[in-house]
Amino acid sequence: ENNLVVKVAKQIKALSPMPEALKLQIGIDKHVPVAGGMGGGSADAAAALLVSNALFRAELGTEQLHEIAAGLGADVPFALTGGVAIGTGNGDRLTAVENVKPIHLVIIGDQGGLSTPLVYQRLDALRAARGEDPKQIAEPRVNHELVRALQSGNVYEIAEHLHNDLEEATLSLRPDLETRMIAARQLGALKVMVSGSGPTILAFCGSEAAAKEIAEKLVKLDYQAQAVSGPAIGAELID
Repeated sequence: ENNLVVKVAKQIKALSPMPEALKLQIGIDKHVPVAGGMGGGSADAAAALLVSNALFRAELGTEQLHEIAAGLGADVPFALTGGVAIGTGNGDRLTAVENVKPIHLVIIGDQGGLSTPLVYQRLDALRAARGEDPKQIAEPRVNHELVRALQSGNVYEIAEHLHNDLEEATLSLRPDLETRMIAARQLGALKVMVSGSGPTILAFCGSEAAAKEIAEKLVKLDYQAQAVSGPAIGAELID
């Protein structure tokens, strides 16, 4: 009952003309780690929004679906639209970035998971220990240099501008993750960082061939590594 997919289906059904007796059975075929910092739950919720809207004949438009998505979590609107976007506000106000060249990554998974609220709490604690006043932390700004690098395909500039504020908190909770980050760097990744709140690690690579080679070598070192590419499409209905 706590799964976002169930919450989505109930919410859409309440807005539909379908009778209460109608039931919907949903299965989740998951290919990303649970609590891995990759937005997997948000992607499931976005898919559930589309399928529930169609099967319950709610006929909600894009704007209404986005509004519901934003209420479910900051990542859900992005999973609904896909592509590349700048997220402002809580991350749910999206501005699409067009003409982004393909990027190639290696994702390094982990058997365990990390609680996102726990990682945020640790970040707050680390900042407090440094004497940082939450009210004085600078407002996030749009990194236009990164946007231009993504559009030009300059992999070295992209690597220079990639950053994740949550990384220090994640690594303080799971310092063992640094070993796999070092391994990916030594194998030639241009930038290695924590994905979201972790514990999944992202290794940004200069080409598709480099990503495949690094992934293969990491697998030989007994890491759960896979070469992937983006930008990825958002949720869509398929036959």
